[in-house]
Amino acid sequence: MRGNVFIFVFILAVLNIFFWQAFYFHETNKKYLDQIDSRLNNTNDSTPWQGCNPTQIPTTGKEAELIQYGYKLVTNTAYYLGPNGIVKHNNNALTCQSCHLEAGTKPFGNNFGKVAATYPVFRDRNNGTQTIMMRLDDCFQRSMNGQTLDSNTREMQAIKAYITWVGSDCRKTKRNLEPA
Repeated sequence: MRGNVFIFVFILAVLNIFFWQAFYFHETNKKYLDQIDSRLNNTNDSTPWQGCNPTQIPTTGKEAELIQYGYKLVTNTAYYLGPNGIVKHNNNALTCQSCHLEAGTKPFGNNFGKVAATYPVFRDRNNGTQTIMMRLDDCFQRSMNGQTLDSNTREMQAIKAYITWVGSDCRKTKRNLEPA
């Protein structure tokens, strides 16, 4: 009988410890979640990132031509660089926007919003620092089952210019969220 009481008290003590640990864990997490909610609610703009509308692409200047061509390449990659591409027979029939929805401008659609701001970046896959051009080559090789393009080609420069433009400040105001 004495052994049963000892086991019972031991089990109660262990349960008590588990209860208080769970309570402490819950309260600690609740504090952190409250802090996160507070920070999220105190932001000035709760509108999700929205890329520029294609009608907002600049129309004058050398850079404008490159951005416009980059948009065409992103939306019609196979036409220009696909199996029967008019520029080069380089990859499969996918387009960049097969992965990067609405030419990389759709919120939560694998967009290009932060690309220009975050590259160059260290990537484990390459075990080194990777530039935007290297990342584009990765897409051509891996995602599109093709070959790399020379970073000095007009096509690579145009895609980079377009991606950089998409990540620019053109979409910060709400009026730019609607088509022009």
